[in-house]
Amino acid sequence: MKEIKIGLTGPIAGGKGEVVKILIDKGFKHTSLSDRIRESLAGQGTEVTRTSMQNEGDRLRLEFGNSVLAARTLELLEGEERGVVIDSIRHPDEVLALKERKVVMIGVTADQRTRFDRVRSRDRGGDPLTFDEFKSADDREIEGDDHRINLGGCLELADCVIENEGTIDELAEKVNGVLENL
Repeated sequence: MKEIKIGLTGPIAGGKGEVVKILIDKGFKHTSLSDRIRESLAGQGTEVTRTSMQNEGDRLRLEFGNSVLAARTLELLEGEERGVVIDSIRHPDEVLALKERKVVMIGVTADQRTRFDRVRSRDRGGDPLTFDEFKSADDREIEGDDHRINLGGCLELADCVIENEGTIDELAEKVNGVLENL
């Protein structure tokens, strides 16, 4: 897996974090475009919430271009010799910038109800509490435009999409299948 760079995109609770864990266990280094947003918020002294992250990501894309988070992340990875997994890719221009640098893009998703149930069971602060809140936040991220989050566009550009409706073991089998094809 030396030097393979994998990008992960997909909606909230689709299973991207589980794919990251699987790849870390295989020796991949992990980073996230959201880390660049957190760094920006920390520099402003702003609390990190799902909404502040969305708004700051939108602001950064508007001010510096839609691929700014990918560009900043790629700078940090320059010279990395082992496999890398990059997650939190939320705009099609980020996908395109990463693909230009030979990053293999994998979408990870599941049915909206399944993902809501996962959100409820993980009980993270800031996650939507009702299905209507979840659906509203999810729709905002899937259907974005211009400088906003646009996961639907990212999934369309992915090299492959993993449907994650099953167990962690089934997800690991699917990830292994993708790795074998690289």
